[in-house]
Amino acid sequence: TGLLDGDDLSAAYASGDVFAFPSDSETLGFAAIEAMAAGVPVVAARAGGIPHIVEDERTGLLVEPGDAAALAAGIERVLGDPDLAARLAVNGRSEAERWSWRASTQALVDRYRDAIRVKALSGAALAKGRRRPEAAAA
Repeated sequence: TGLLDGDDLSAAYASGDVFAFPSDSETLGFAAIEAMAAGVPVVAARAGGIPHIVEDERTGLLVEPGDAAALAAGIERVLGDPDLAARLAVNGRSEAERWSWRASTQALVDRYRDAIRVKALSGAALAKGRRRPEAAAA
């Protein structure tokens, strides 16, 4: 298929029955997020950043890295159990929404707001601490 992006990439993901992701060195796993966003159940290696995205038995299935037989068994399990496939697809889609650009940006803004509040509180505490000795001397 070659390099895909945009609608072509979305269509390719959505056309799958299961997304197999055997990478043992993936730092985040955008491919898994994209598959989950397309409503495709994921079977992935329990390695790198994947377990932070794919929760075993809830948003996908995790297998030991490098274990081709376990990967194949996970794929067969999803393909052979429509209820499991549907549950993983729905839960995976919900999880993928947490990783959207909008959600990620909002999380970053929230972290900055928390940092500003902490700085303001610590600044107020320092200022209050500085005034105490002066008040005692008066």
